[in-house]
Amino acid sequence: MEKIKKFIDSQKPSLSIFFDAWVAVTKSGQIIEFNQQFTNILNVTKKSLIKNPKNLLDLFLFEDNMQICKLLQTENNKVARIDDIRCEIPSKPQPDSVITFSCYPIKENNELIGAIFAIRDVSADHNLQHQYKEKSISSITDALTQINNRYSYQQYLLNLNQRSEKPHISIIMCDIDFFKKINDHPNLGHAAGDMVLKEVANLIKSKLRTSDFIARLGGEEFVVFLDNCEYKKAMDIAELLRKSIEDMTLVYNQETVKITMSFGVSSIEKESDSIEKKVIEADEKLYESKRTGRNKVS
Repeated sequence: MEKIKKFIDSQKPSLSIFFDAWVAVTKSGQIIEFNQQFTNILNVTKKSLIKNPKNLLDLFLFEDNMQICKLLQTENNKVARIDDIRCEIPSKPQPDSVITFSCYPIKENNELIGAIFAIRDVSADHNLQHQYKEKSISSITDALTQINNRYSYQQYLLNLNQRSEKPHISIIMCDIDFFKKINDHPNLGHAAGDMVLKEVANLIKSKLRTSDFIARLGGEEFVVFLDNCEYKKAMDIAELLRKSIEDMTLVYNQETVKITMSFGVSSIEKESDSIEKKVIEADEKLYESKRTGRNKVS
């Protein structure tokens, strides 16, 4: 213990320059010395830590204590590091924290006697990243159906146009038939309409691969992009979707709700094919299905 203190005394000027919060411990994790920033992270006073010396593992409650124990067993001079480890700090009002630990071994005669831990509380950064990620997801997700929205669809088209080689993609445009009747029905209304939209989105998504893309364009209209899919196969998939929707029975307020959908299909088959024109083609075929009886694939 005295050897560790002597080493720390000789290194204090460097520790203050290079590290925000640091703590020196024995090989078993017993705390020997620390700086003010370390107590700030813990939300305790320096006096209380000096009066009641603690083990590092008592102050930070990790899901896996072995991670820290392994750092203390470092047998070389290289820095061992754990990034963004989630732990609880019981002394804090909000104990859940995200901490970065770097371990610098203290040796005498090439034998490990202790370690210095450089510690950073990155909870604020982590929370900001999480909020940004959530905001980013919400900006491209349809709030009702939780699939891609029109903005995400527009970005998808932009990305397709920027590819050096056009992928072999098929496009399915689809629309719920007579959807307004559900919204205007005295025993159903908009709440039932919302339920139908969610169920349709879930059903279509369940039939697609992870490489495919689905978006709600607004109202009761959806678009699907089938990756690496030829026209005939796309027609088969659209027919499968049409039949699955037709066979689906929904219940709202003890009222049975049956729906159908109309589909239009096109495919990008040549490098010269315009993605925008193929989208328009699928949309025109959708309305051909509508004009010629609905509940069909064109």
